[in-house]
Amino acid sequence: MKPAVCVRAVCLVALAACGSPGGSTGDAGSNGGVDGGTDGGSVGPDAATGDGGGTGDAPTDGGTGLPVVPVRACGSATVEIAPALPTPLDLTSYGSYGSPPLFLDGDTARIVVGASSTWTVAAHGTAQTGGAPPVIAGAMDFHAGRSLSGRIVGVFQVGTEVRASVFEGGTFASSIPIPCTLPQPSYNCDVRAAGDGHLWVRADQTLHEQVGTTFENRGGAPIGAELFDVDAEGTVWVGGAGIGEVFQVWKLAEGAPGWTKTGALTTAMLGPAAAEIEGGFAIDPIVGAFAPDGSIHLWSSARCIGTGNRNKTQLYVRSQDGLTWTVEQLPDMTVLLDGHVTWSNAQVWANSFDNVRFVNVSSTAPIMQGLDWMYPSRQLNVIARCTKAGQPAFERVATAPLPGWTVRGFARLSGNGAISLLTSQGLTQIYVP
Repeated sequence: MKPAVCVRAVCLVALAACGSPGGSTGDAGSNGGVDGGTDGGSVGPDAATGDGGGTGDAPTDGGTGLPVVPVRACGSATVEIAPALPTPLDLTSYGSYGSPPLFLDGDTARIVVGASSTWTVAAHGTAQTGGAPPVIAGAMDFHAGRSLSGRIVGVFQVGTEVRASVFEGGTFASSIPIPCTLPQPSYNCDVRAAGDGHLWVRADQTLHEQVGTTFENRGGAPIGAELFDVDAEGTVWVGGAGIGEVFQVWKLAEGAPGWTKTGALTTAMLGPAAAEIEGGFAIDPIVGAFAPDGSIHLWSSARCIGTGNRNKTQLYVRSQDGLTWTVEQLPDMTVLLDGHVTWSNAQVWANSFDNVRFVNVSSTAPIMQGLDWMYPSRQLNVIARCTKAGQPAFERVATAPLPGWTVRGFARLSGNGAISLLTSQGLTQIYVP
């Protein structure tokens, strides 16, 4: 395949700062968790603020169950930031990988703690703890994720068996054993659901499809599945690096005899901005997202590569079909984040070709004292794509402290764009209409 090339550089001034040498990078794992933290500081918005309503009543994209979220005008929308709710989670027990026992459904976040028979249900700054569905009572290493189909799948361990269950109607359905060993670290085991509820499992790089009460081995994708998802029609999507190409997109339609390559991103398509990146262009460890409208969204790495305080360009790359790609430079993070340097991206969200949000980790620059670097407090920053005078832009809409330099923190976004930040200070929910 020789795709047509259409690359457009959007005029957003963008150089993102890199941290100082010798320090931990605080890289996000592929699941979007964050290593590192910050001390103190209050949660606060950077856009217009007030008692904004939730976005749970947004219309849904036909067949997916996912809401269609409009692109907001920069600085014009109300942002609701609920005070942090304490949780019983010990985030010091989380290593570099793995997902939190947290899942989002619209405006609501649910937290499952250990093998407890209870869970906490939180929305708009209030929470209630009650009985968890019997299917997950006693389960360990619980985590959950949303599919392109709109379905949420919970994955957990019961004894030595890993099981999965589809969330529907406010509870989890009966579970089924899946061909994974341990759900943690979860980057070895991804589970997605088609619109009819049947599951696909990526165990390492082998894909398995649910057929009745068992799974059939479908082999591997043509590339390493760095991105993996299943839409409402049961089409499997994968994306990852390919030979001679930065990123490839492949699909396996329900019932199809084999895979179809739908497009690829090449170095030439990135244009001159990629050459300005210190150390060269690299896809971010969190990779990116497939959106319900079929668009693909990628970010360049925000990782500090340890060569000083040189600013570094960060790119956001998107495609409607995998054939033509738009390359945008992200804003100068030292300006956007009030002098902070960026350490890593924590989570990304894409609702449509035009509407994305992401969360990154930042701090003021480390300071050399003698022969050692002293690392300051860090924070999570919620950044949303918006429009300014008819042109695309990005703005920070909220921040939250991330205590402790090595303590994990997590960012998750719901299908409607509601954000949950889980740190040792508790659960902070942010609603951006």
